[in-house]
Amino acid sequence: MAKVVVLDKGEELFKMVSLFIESEFETEVESSDSFEKYLKEDDLTLFICDYTFVMDYKEEFEGLQKGDMKRKFIVLEDNLLFGDQEKKEVTETLSFCKHGFCHRDLVKQKFLELIEGFMGQKLVKVESEYSKVAINYFFKSKQALVDTYVKIGKEKFVKIVNRGEDIPDEVMEHITNKGVRFFYVKKVDFKECFKSIILGISGGAKAGVEGNLSNQFDSVENVHTALKSLGVSEHVLELADETVEVAKRTLEEQTSLPEFLKAFLKNKNYISELSTLTSYLAISCLNELPWGNPKTFAKFALASILQDAGLQDERLAKVCHLESEEFKGLNETEKKLVIEHPSKAVEILDSLDGMDQDIKDIVMQHHERPNGKGFPWGLKDNELNPLSNLYIICHEYAHRIITYGLNLQTMKAIDKDFREMFSSGAYAKPYKAFLDVFSSKR
Repeated sequence: MAKVVVLDKGEELFKMVSLFIESEFETEVESSDSFEKYLKEDDLTLFICDYTFVMDYKEEFEGLQKGDMKRKFIVLEDNLLFGDQEKKEVTETLSFCKHGFCHRDLVKQKFLELIEGFMGQKLVKVESEYSKVAINYFFKSKQALVDTYVKIGKEKFVKIVNRGEDIPDEVMEHITNKGVRFFYVKKVDFKECFKSIILGISGGAKAGVEGNLSNQFDSVENVHTALKSLGVSEHVLELADETVEVAKRTLEEQTSLPEFLKAFLKNKNYISELSTLTSYLAISCLNELPWGNPKTFAKFALASILQDAGLQDERLAKVCHLESEEFKGLNETEKKLVIEHPSKAVEILDSLDGMDQDIKDIVMQHHERPNGKGFPWGLKDNELNPLSNLYIICHEYAHRIITYGLNLQTMKAIDKDFREMFSSGAYAKPYKAFLDVFSSKR
């Protein structure tokens, strides 16, 4: 019997693909994080994976070339980080087998036609005006997304609940006891249903991170979505969530927290976006290093929250380099505020309880850059706190993708510049950790 296998290290892609395929075909979808158990599969198996899976595991794919198996792959891509070079690399890696590309937005693209083109009649379609949806994906609490049916015969469907209504407890209990695994919805309603479920699977964040720069990083949910697209695992994101929340509580519980700082912590602007993104990036990278532990995670989170506490003007906070046109366009008073804001932030830290020297060093040094080109002191890599070397990489990265957008052009520019800036000296090890986190998605 024909089957579909989703290759991925996480669960989100599997949930999305299985939801869509099971709605149209009488087949179940399997999930695996490797090829090992499928090396002897025949041509009745269709593999689906993200393009980064192919790029990250080239050697494993090369091993599949041995033998005469006729393998089939559908590779999911996006417009964000998938360009001509990435497509060429994936195409060369999969040159031994039949393969095709499809956008990750399965509704928008002709995903079903692509599957049928690969598998022909080997996958049996759901022949009715209905699409089936696995029960475990369907509800937000007990509320039906659309008019919902169960199948009680070969072609007989009974409505159990109207759109927007709660399914009665006794009906749900009866269905569960009968071992029903799928609900059915009208095909005309499935697109709406699918998008709503996918939003739930991705934690309420927008599907994808393309679009207006002003909302790419305006919430923790969107930061999650962005970092997932760059290769950060769900486990690490949960770790960062917990760490940042603890850091915020640590500050809120300060008995002498100044009023201006209370207001500062409530801001929703570039400063808060930079803080959130920098902390998540730094904790993700720190997790790859021997000195990654809860205590150090907390230091990074506190430093990221307070790094710009010495500035009240969002416009000045966006100045990252003294050589930038933004800095050159400031008046002398504004330039002084920019240069001195790390020192001002450390003065604020001195007034708070529990802020150790590492946190103060990171805040003081977060604008230092390789070859002594940063500020306020123009320190070189070997003159910095080792934690600052990693933090600086993450701070620079966060600033760039917030300022220029998370897109292929920005990623390629960052790749080039970061290799030149951070691949040697005391920056080399933290830069390797940075690359290990983001892999080919960086």
